[in-house]
Amino acid sequence: MADRKGMGRFVTRAVILVLLLAMPASASAATRMYVSTARAVDGTVSISGYALDGTTQIQDGFQLDLIRGGVTVDTTQAPDFVLLTPSSLLPGDEIVLTDTTTSATHTATFTGNPTLTAPSCGTSAFSGARDEGATVDVSASMGAESVPTVQRFGAGITYSGSFAKALTTGWTVQASQGRVIDAEFTVFDALSAVVGGTCPVVTPPEDPPAPPAPAPVLPTPPVPDPTPPASVPSGVPAPADSVAPLGRLTVRTKPTAAYKALVAGTFTVSVTVNEPGTVTERLVSGKTTVATASKSAKKAGAVTLRLALSKSGRRRLARSKSTTLTLTTRLRDTAGNVRTLSPRRLTATRAR
Repeated sequence: MADRKGMGRFVTRAVILVLLLAMPASASAATRMYVSTARAVDGTVSISGYALDGTTQIQDGFQLDLIRGGVTVDTTQAPDFVLLTPSSLLPGDEIVLTDTTTSATHTATFTGNPTLTAPSCGTSAFSGARDEGATVDVSASMGAESVPTVQRFGAGITYSGSFAKALTTGWTVQASQGRVIDAEFTVFDALSAVVGGTCPVVTPPEDPPAPPAPAPVLPTPPVPDPTPPASVPSGVPAPADSVAPLGRLTVRTKPTAAYKALVAGTFTVSVTVNEPGTVTERLVSGKTTVATASKSAKKAGAVTLRLALSKSGRRRLARSKSTTLTLTTRLRDTAGNVRTLSPRRLTATRAR
């Protein structure tokens, strides 16, 4: 009888150990789920959902539902992260993100915030509405040029400020709001607008009068300021957009045709991203960079890149009938956050 009880305890412990080992990475207490909405200048809308364990992307399956008036108007499922591009996103819409691997689910209601009044041409001031207490980052860019991001936080339902320089037509301004829904769920909402209006034209006078001679000024001894310098406030929150972008890589070229496609300049990949930014591809063999490509993503969605073979890469492929290659994908969003996706390995083999 004692042997049977001992064996029972051993089996129970073994079962518990197996269950613990089988738990997915998403079961970690540090896992947080995210929803990001983006409204672009052209009126298009994107909604993405994903999960991170610290800074590591969770490789679970996800489902994203857009519910309006109790009716599901759009839905999708995908591994790693999910992306919806509905025709519209209205205040009161519910966004439901479900981790189909763990069955964890979270719901956020879109409030319509932030709103954004961008600077008019020749000015730098902006303003808008936000959710109570939400942190808002306001950035501006035109091509490769940008200005320092301005952050507003604390109590209140509005925000306002100015950039370090006046903006002209061609600049795009983005307001990004961060909302912590609960201990395991955060929502980012972004809205973009362009600088509009007509820049003022300043006409100098034809014959400016000569300035009068300055009167002599006697030097005044400095008076010490009894007021001590103001201390820097503590507890400043982190920027609203501190999460690196998410992506999913698809190699469009068949593995058996990799060598031929690289030599012909038709080796193509597709990367689906959850926010605007830059996608960079690098194909290496050992320490040799065989091919590269880089492309900007103006909004969430798929980006297609065609890798260009380097001279050293062409020589490397010519030296061997079969070459093992590693493809790395680097994502960088407009806030400067960077993520590198898991490398993809393939073999380029010359035909006989």
